[in-house]
Amino acid sequence: MFYSTLTWSQNATIAKTIQENASEIGNYFDTSVDLDLPDSEGVFNKKQATLVIKEFFTKIDVITYEFKHQGGGRSKSYFEIGQLKSAKQNYRTYILYNLIEDKPIIIEFRIDLEE
Repeated sequence: MFYSTLTWSQNATIAKTIQENASEIGNYFDTSVDLDLPDSEGVFNKKQATLVIKEFFTKIDVITYEFKHQGGGRSKSYFEIGQLKSAKQNYRTYILYNLIEDKPIIIEFRIDLEE
């Protein structure tokens, strides 16, 4: 059974960052991050992951990000699923993160092209 102890303000932090300034999402990355993007995949340190994600968001021109679903477990890991709309295509996002002192710390970030 999944449950979430996130408040709306905690959850909205990631969504707001993606919506308003996607290139700043790296501020929420852990020291290493598992990235799975349409053009790049692997485990990167925070600095590398930030560069990879900034490059991706620069290419796609984000229009909106819509939060769809969230969940979490007793292990303090949480996930968020959303839809990212760009000028050319739509993407499904999956973000796995931990809360450290009430701040989301992303450990996995997937972006899949919607067909």
